[in-house]
Parts: sequence; C-alpha cells; structure tokens
Amino acid sequence: MVNIAWLGLAFFFIVLEIGHPGLLYFLALACGSVGACVASWYEYSFFVQGVMFFAVTMVALIVLHLFVKKSLYDFRLHRSNVDQLVGKTVEII
Repeated sequence: MVNIAWLGLAFFFIVLEIGHPGLLYFLALACGSVGACVASWYEYSFFVQGVMFFAVTMVALIVLHLFVKKSLYDFRLHRSNVDQLVGKTVEII
C-alpha cells in the first residue's frame, strides 16, 4: 500500500513539473519517488525508502545538471543572426 503512495507522489511531482517547465527539480523528485516505490515493493523499512528517495533524487539532479550544462554548451556553439543584436538598440515599427 505504501508503494501506491510513492507512485502517487511521483505523479504529483510530474504534474508540478508540467506546470513549471524548465526547473527540472520536480522531475528529479519524481525519479526519487519511483526509487522509493521500488524499495517499498521489496518491503524495506520506511527509513530505507527515505534514503532511497534522497539518493535517487540526488543522482537524478546530477544527471539533469550535466544534461542541461551540455545542452547550454552546445547552444553557445551554434550562434544565429539574432546574437548580433545583443546589446544594440533597435527600433520596432
């Protein structure tokens, strides 16, 4: 029964991530909830489930950080004509 609560919490975090795109913190928390759900499936204690939630959340945050850092680095390599206008004054008609 506890695993259903962890899955419900994961679903809740996914819904929050949809409402706040770009933060990715809720996505990491959803991954942690799924990890805790797996621990509850094997009937580990609530302490182990909490540790699993924390550990999987931290790993997910690190992976997401590296993914976002790499995508921002790739974005800087591919500049467009709009980058020429940064810092300039333009008149919009």
